[in-house]
Amino acid sequence: MLVSMSYQDTSKDYICPYFEDHQCRSCSLLTMTYQKSLENKMLSISDFFPDSSIHPIVATSAPFAGRAKSKWAVGGCLPNVKLGFPDHNGNVLHDLRHCPQHHKRLNSLADLITEGMIKHKIPPYDIITKKGELKFITLMLGYDSHEILIRYTLRSRECLERLKKMNEDIQRIHGDCIIASATLQPIHMAKRHGDTEIFLTERRHIQETINGLTLLYGPHSFIQGSPDIKASLYQKASDIFLELKGRNVLDLYCGTGAFAMHLAKNANRVCGIEITDESISLAHRAAEINQLSNVEFRTLDADNLSRFVHEIQDFDTVVVNPPRRGLSENLINLIIDSSCTQLLYSSCNPQSLKRDIDLLASDFCLTELTPFDMFPFTPHLECLALLTRTKKESS
Repeated sequence: MLVSMSYQDTSKDYICPYFEDHQCRSCSLLTMTYQKSLENKMLSISDFFPDSSIHPIVATSAPFAGRAKSKWAVGGCLPNVKLGFPDHNGNVLHDLRHCPQHHKRLNSLADLITEGMIKHKIPPYDIITKKGELKFITLMLGYDSHEILIRYTLRSRECLERLKKMNEDIQRIHGDCIIASATLQPIHMAKRHGDTEIFLTERRHIQETINGLTLLYGPHSFIQGSPDIKASLYQKASDIFLELKGRNVLDLYCGTGAFAMHLAKNANRVCGIEITDESISLAHRAAEINQLSNVEFRTLDADNLSRFVHEIQDFDTVVVNPPRRGLSENLINLIIDSSCTQLLYSSCNPQSLKRDIDLLASDFCLTELTPFDMFPFTPHLECLALLTRTKKESS
């Protein structure tokens, strides 16, 4: 069922020069107004779930200049550095560092980085010659704190001392708001993460406040890109949980604990599971800051919970926020065999969400679904689905 919508059209002036010049077509819905893009997404999601009750899409207050995360591939050569997206051959053809989707603080920092690369002679990595050093730059913004995490992906240590000096220049401008690290990735492939992480600043994480809760993020952390939309997403999950009167929550793929801590205020017990040690450490620290004593976090692989299988029976509510690929077959079977009566599923991929809901259909039905415009003017969106058990586990 497609729910009727009414939106005020405020998007007549959303024009991206990179899109107009065909240098970047990632925001493919820029051919229409923001209102039309929302209607387009509602039609798309209703095609996946034609017989379901779908709430109106939650619109962002910042269709432009609101994205708090950027991931650049570094290309070109000194002094003509390019920050953009690689083509199918790995080449960065266009410099997109002033992307209007990104928060202005991220774009101004991109300028400082490219200027610093020239000053300190830090060459971009060349995919063809396999020479050069700086491969990728990832930026994350703590929206209300204005703290920025910079992560540099390097081929080797050759320019590390020069990179430290460049980062010191940036810190002199931004002060304590900059947290930086470098990861070494010597393999000739489009991979941002290396096995070695070298911190360039004393502090190792940024923080932000969402719905009154402090959240922490490090170089390996997942962070949602739209601050107002993720606030709405987490609050919606909390509201649903309160209405369901759930008690014990298992949060899988919990990251640094955003869903877990939002649900904790109305739960007896919450347990978050994440495979990354850094994320679990930051989740623990955030729970302490937020004075949440009923939350625990464990470093485990959500796709392989064989050691945890007996404890799963203690939870009536399961929350999942998996990667785009969705849930593994093992985890789906584990959820079906568990004693949970409700499943909150946050997904950035309607295809895998639909597949997993179909695989769970023997025991769970889709009760409600809310789309969120986490990625304005792109075909992508975030969805929060509530599934409730239709039959009890046999004794």
